[in-house]
Amino acid sequence: RKFGLALLIFANVIGCIISSLLLKVLWMTRLHVNSGFLLKVWSTCFLLQFTLHIFLFSLNFSMDSKPKGKADPPIRLTIYTFALAAQLMSTTYEFFIGVERLISTTRPDKYYSRSADRKLLYPVTLLI
Repeated sequence: RKFGLALLIFANVIGCIISSLLLKVLWMTRLHVNSGFLLKVWSTCFLLQFTLHIFLFSLNFSMDSKPKGKADPPIRLTIYTFALAAQLMSTTYEFFIGVERLISTTRPDKYYSRSADRKLLYPVTLLI
């Protein structure tokens, strides 16, 4: 039981380290504004996801008795909800990154001469 917890936490700590390194590289690298924004949000979602999984696993293994459901204790449901939201956002941003790469290769002259599509990217981020 303790080995399982250690293994799960170790894997998620490795994910946190990799996500943090990716974020550091993204902040140091010059990218098109759209690409930079999408990749930074995507890697932030992954970092949040791994961090929340560490909390969730720690909570699950620290309980003395079996939970009565997903909402036992109440903080468990909150952590679980935020972890699922981070997974949804990272998956959605993977799709956005793919679409953005497709647009940048099919019409590079228009894509690279245009300014950032903040009118679309920021509201979509808030909507997600």
